[in-house]
Amino acid sequence: QSDPFLNDLVAATRAKIEGRAVPPAKAPMQRLARRLAVGGATSAALAALFGFATNVLSVQNHACAISVGQPFVQDVCGALGLGGQPTRAARLAFAALPPGDCAALQTFRDRFETSPLRGLADSRLADRRVRVEDRWIPSQRQDPPLFISSISAVASRDEAAAHAAALARAQAPADQLCRGFAASVVFRYLGAKPVAHAWSCERKGAGVVCGFDGVADCNLEEQAPVEHVSCGAQP
Repeated sequence: QSDPFLNDLVAATRAKIEGRAVPPAKAPMQRLARRLAVGGATSAALAALFGFATNVLSVQNHACAISVGQPFVQDVCGALGLGGQPTRAARLAFAALPPGDCAALQTFRDRFETSPLRGLADSRLADRRVRVEDRWIPSQRQDPPLFISSISAVASRDEAAAHAAALARAQAPADQLCRGFAASVVFRYLGAKPVAHAWSCERKGAGVVCGFDGVADCNLEEQAPVEHVSCGAQP
């Protein structure tokens, strides 16, 4: 029989019939042992549940960081606010941040103000580094005035040819004027082109000679400091 009290009754009846001493009852002790076992298991379960809920000994952190089932487990913990884990949206947004991008870090921090990853974002923003690099950028100058006389010019067959001859004579002076910029460490000389603003032409013998007032169009590179700012990592 499975009922301990019924077993005790059967044993006592048999002992009386057989003239033996009635054996001590076992049912009360079995019931007590069973209640203690059930109560102990329930207490242990409640204690475990309480410990997980209050994160005693960082039990949530360990449970949410187990290697099995990631990143699903981490995302579930983040959605429930357990174990100091970020939400899936915050985790993916943080992973997609460009290395060293201060603006992107600030945007993440503003968007996920309560995320556990905010502290890491703050530490990277605090690790702000500034690096200055000198670069050469294209620059044009037309400042130097340029005057080309027609006095010693050889006559050309027509005015168009005389214009071309005057511009050819102006190339060397234009080069010289533009190279003057290169005397400064701020500029590097690349080339020059004479530009006529006002022409003066006249007949000379059977041909035409021309001169002009203009400028030297200087093709240069200018040195300019470029500032690189990074946060938490070099770009």
